[in-house]
Amino acid sequence: MTYRFRALVEDRDHEQLIRGLLDRRNLTRAVRFEAYPPGRGAAERRVRDQFPAFVRDLRAKRNQRDLWGLVVLDGDVEGMASRRASLVNSVDPVLTEEDRVVLLVPTRNVQTWAWCLLGNPVDEHQDYKSLVKERLRELFANAWEPARESEPPSLVQGRIDWSRL
Repeated sequence: MTYRFRALVEDRDHEQLIRGLLDRRNLTRAVRFEAYPPGRGAAERRVRDQFPAFVRDLRAKRNQRDLWGLVVLDGDVEGMASRRASLVNSVDPVLTEEDRVVLLVPTRNVQTWAWCLLGNPVDEHQDYKSLVKERLRELFANAWEPARESEPPSLVQGRIDWSRL
């Protein structure tokens, strides 16, 4: 089966995470990213605001069994569980496993996962943006597997969600 993906992300770093993971499966050409604003600012709010309509649209195309939605939203200091819950509960009816939507919510940001994949211990309360100099797409394409023993909970959950594909 060939897959198609729609992705709702905050920024270019999130796009690189998705592209890297899809590169692992030679599926990069099968993704369409929803437009995201350049620079910083209201990107997190935009993802949360667009999420219900994004899911409704995917549900309307439920007969297209090859279509998946990919969503990346930084957990920031709130944490992964809180951000996931707010997304899941923002949809009526509530998001379920039947919805072909993969939620990736790195706490604090995607660089936390990258720093861990580089073999470093992480604390999800610290910001690793200034430490990650590697190209994120290549890092996620090449270092996603194998899982490491001391991964942060958000990365463990991200792996579980990604494995649904």
